[in-house]
Amino acid sequence: MAMPEPRAQPLRVAVVGAAEGERRSLCRLLAAAGLEVVLEVSPEELPCGRVEDWRGAEVILLDLDDGDEAGMACLARLAEGPPLPLVFVDGETVRASTGPRLGRVLAEKLAAEAGRASPVPRETAPPRRPLRVVGPAAGRVPERVEASGEAGAPAAAGGGPQAPVEVWGLGASIGGPQALKRFLARLPAGLPFGFVLAQHIGESFLDLLAHQLDRETPLRVRVAQDGDRLAAGDVLVVPVGRVPVLGADGSVRLRPLGESVYDPSIDRTLEAVAAAWGERSGAILFSGMGDDGLRGCREIVRRGGTVWAQEPGSCVVSSMADQARERGYVGFSGTPERLADHLRARALRLARAAARVRKGG
Repeated sequence: MAMPEPRAQPLRVAVVGAAEGERRSLCRLLAAAGLEVVLEVSPEELPCGRVEDWRGAEVILLDLDDGDEAGMACLARLAEGPPLPLVFVDGETVRASTGPRLGRVLAEKLAAEAGRASPVPRETAPPRRPLRVVGPAAGRVPERVEASGEAGAPAAAGGGPQAPVEVWGLGASIGGPQALKRFLARLPAGLPFGFVLAQHIGESFLDLLAHQLDRETPLRVRVAQDGDRLAAGDVLVVPVGRVPVLGADGSVRLRPLGESVYDPSIDRTLEAVAAAWGERSGAILFSGMGDDGLRGCREIVRRGGTVWAQEPGSCVVSSMADQARERGYVGFSGTPERLADHLRARALRLARAAARVRKGG
């Protein structure tokens, strides 16, 4: 007599968040979607590194509102623990949720990160519906821009990586990781742009930052290495203690930063982008304190490039972007999502212009 197959267990989740009310809301959403919350703690209450302290959790749902130094410290502690996958959720989205949809979306995302085909046993799983969200609280599908035939960069010879049409320097400090996550999550695959990111952060957090950003976007995010080549769809994170030297062919060399108040230096990163790409260069300043980026924005504008910035209301600290606005360097301001939408629209305009040229005007 054949033995019945053991019944699959619901996905086990640990919920970590600073606000108790939002943690409880997340727990209710996940329970309603058929998941099992085995641990609910604040960042200060994180268990030590032993696997058993996580009570069998398969994945961690993390709510860090602003990505500041406290959030980075939490991520560092998680990096020292068991190698459990992390999924981020925005507390604002949790507060605004009025129905079960967010719970279903989170369940699908958590299951995917944990390597589960389904977040709950088949017998109890809720009816499957087509989902249009692939990131936690992103609210969109990364549609390929070139699918419309309008915005893809020409493929490189031999089918290799595409050369960028433009290169954009991204600068961020306090509150930057959260803003960058929202910005990159909104961007579609197939953009003909390359990106170089300078985020004020400790060296031990760089790989973790790149890894978490890479999970949130169809673009390719990695820490830059000497000898890299920047292609369309790449986001290269500038290492601590280094300054990039960029070539118009996409080549990347890293040189010692030398003396600088800020590390990585947004100014020197933007100056490198401006020097290599001229009028095809761009800069976006996100949440941050201080004046790093001001000199770099001036150089971008001087060479005919474009500067945008995160609007004050969505910044944890807006002084870095505010100073560039006050000098008249910033041509457009918006939330991280609006900045991403503006960039997508720019890609479409450039593609249409190129198509007109190919057709003879």
